Amino acid sequence: MSTTRVMPGLINLEGRTVGTLKVGDMVARHPRPRYEVTCACGSSTTESHDRLMSGAAKCMSSTHNKLTEQRQRLNESESIAAQRRADLEAAQLQASAARMDAETDGWERPTKYAPTPSPRPMTAREVIAARERREAEEAAQREAERPRREAERKAAQEQAEREAELHERGEKQKAYWADWIQADADPKLVVSYAMRAASMPTKDAEAFTAKAAAQFASEPEYAAYRTLENADVILGYLRRNGVLIADVETIRAAFVRLRDLGLLKQKTALQPPAERPEPVNLAVPPERANATTPSGPKVYRGRDQLTGEMRDFSNWEVDRMSSEDYRRTFSIAPTVAELFTAMSDTR
Repeated sequence: MSTTRVMPGLINLEGRTVGTLKVGDMVARHPRPRYEVTCACGSSTTESHDRLMSGAAKCMSSTHNKLTEQRQRLNESESIAAQRRADLEAAQLQASAARMDAETDGWERPTKYAPTPSPRPMTAREVIAARERREAEEAAQREAERPRREAERKAAQEQAEREAELHERGEKQKAYWADWIQADADPKLVVSYAMRAASMPTKDAEAFTAKAAAQFASEPEYAAYRTLENADVILGYLRRNGVLIADVETIRAAFVRLRDLGLLKQKTALQPPAERPEPVNLAVPPERANATTPSGPKVYRGRDQLTGEMRDFSNWEVDRMSSEDYRRTFSIAPTVAELFTAMSDTR
């Protein structure tokens, strides 16, 4: 077998691999052959023929076999923490899957969430079946709500009866006390503390009471009752109870007492002045009044899915239509989003 020799007794090592070193071109021939070598870690250097043949040639780079291991290696504490996090996530995922399986055990997708069928006219049987299904659902709902509605009706009726009874009792008490104070002294008379032991001459008492009455008559709460008849009723009530000297507080208490018993009458509201009729030019014909809205029930024109003919639908029928029946009855084209949903569901 012939071999390439660079010198007598020496073999050419170009292209060979010695350990992790790839031998390249010869860079020197004398005094001994020397080759350029490249390590697997990427570093390059030169080695002599003797070192390559004896196996003593090694990569002397400081980063040899360290960079890759450093990137892929974690210290012990970080490795343990990472392993614990991975185990925890796996356990949570497994528990979530088990919980989902338990919750969905025996579950079936409701028919109302079924994919939308392709648009087509409903057959007579489908129309009748849909109508019967809606009527059955409405009847079941009314039957389920009947006890609650009956209880609410009875409670409202009892409350109304109690309120009517209390109102009637209050009216009777008011009428009783109104008759009492018109004929006798009022046991619930209210006199201010300053007037309980007041004493002055008759003329001074009359002047003092008149001044207090004028001051009270200017207050807003008496404005709706400011009439001579009400003034006579208030003063007569005070005289009948022996009150000859009255200040503003005493007169106000008498006014409130008589007003609550319904013995004072409010002033009649002033009627607004009558509007003067606008002159009409008889030479110009008056404009015809706008056409009045028909008083009949409101109807909607559409196509009957059962017979295929146009007819009027009442408001009751329209309110009980589903969206699909409404679209087919009144020939409403579906939106782009609805078409896309139908295409994706039936795909």
